Amino acid sequence: MDPEMAATELLPEQRVKLFQQLKDRLIRQIASHMGNHPAVRRQGNSYIADEAPGGAPEEASPTDDQLKAVRSAVSEDSVPYQLIRVAVEQRGLGGGKAAVDLLSRFFQVSGMIHRLRCRELERQHGHSNAKGRPDYSRVPVVWPQWIRYWVTPAISYNSRLEGANSVDGLHRDDLIEVAVEFYRTGIRYPPFEKYMLEALLHAELFGTVKMARQGSFGAAFTERFLKSWSFDKTQGDEPLYSIYIAGGYVLKGLASLGLFAAALVWALTSYSTDPTWKNTGALAVLALIGASVVARWLLRRIVKWAQTDTAVSTAQHLRKHPAVRAITQLEALTKIVSAPVFSITLARDAARRCYADGGLFDQIVIPYLDRAHIARELVWTSHYRAYEFDVYDDESDLEA
Repeated sequence: MDPEMAATELLPEQRVKLFQQLKDRLIRQIASHMGNHPAVRRQGNSYIADEAPGGAPEEASPTDDQLKAVRSAVSEDSVPYQLIRVAVEQRGLGGGKAAVDLLSRFFQVSGMIHRLRCRELERQHGHSNAKGRPDYSRVPVVWPQWIRYWVTPAISYNSRLEGANSVDGLHRDDLIEVAVEFYRTGIRYPPFEKYMLEALLHAELFGTVKMARQGSFGAAFTERFLKSWSFDKTQGDEPLYSIYIAGGYVLKGLASLGLFAAALVWALTSYSTDPTWKNTGALAVLALIGASVVARWLLRRIVKWAQTDTAVSTAQHLRKHPAVRAITQLEALTKIVSAPVFSITLARDAARRCYADGGLFDQIVIPYLDRAHIARELVWTSHYRAYEFDVYDDESDLEA
């Protein structure tokens, strides 16, 4: 069979056999990726492979039950199967093989295996009637009850950045490579292209939010330390994250007050016992320190009273912060692209605003949007095929 033979040149029986072979190939590859993906454990703020004491385990072949479970996620109505069909129609058998390879690699590097395992841990945790949250410090090799090829995360600045809603298992560089290769093939299938953009943008949003929540953009040492400490304890989960930060500032204030009180007691005791110039000077220095702290507190209170609307002033100050502007624009762009139906024009405008305000994402996102704009595709949707409209052969049908 000619590698470039188009699907329209095949007999119906050949078409069915070809699509079934490509589909079975994709199912086997996805099942192999899921079975051979190693267990991971959290080390610091990221996950690393949790290898067995004897070294990395040998690759296991998927069982019939596992292949059956994956087959339900790659049905004829799914985006992966439809992409294979479109790729064969547009680029022949070679395009179909390329689509299978890219679909398999996207599933492997998009973080879905990690998220599916976390979802299974959540399901088992709920059935066990255990309290609290599942322990994500180690994610073992578990086979999920339900398999999905791609599920859009819901990541924002206030979301908890772990478990089934995170992209901890995403390999950013490999994902960019897959996106570039798919673009070069010239195969057009907007639902899968939408998956690609969602994964790329959520990877950037996840990384940027994580850095901000860990205090990487803070100017003061205390702010950076407390945010990093609070994130390690809560993974950014509100309101515990803010409570930990507030508690840290309270502890810092109490520690400072305790040290000042101890120094003041020592100075008073020394002065009452031996009123030398040294003890007098120490007492005067402590008095000046206490007076300056009280004066600064009073000054801040007076400034707040003089402002007409403190909440508005705080919001304006936050909007001027470069990191806040970048995250806000990146959140807006990600929300537009992740919608079930989104406008290409709105996405391109949001992408330009995001770049202007310092929100960075990989540049391959822009060519995808520009190509859709040039093709006059106004709207992308998560549906596996385009909307179909009724065709009226008789104008009397419209009147009816």
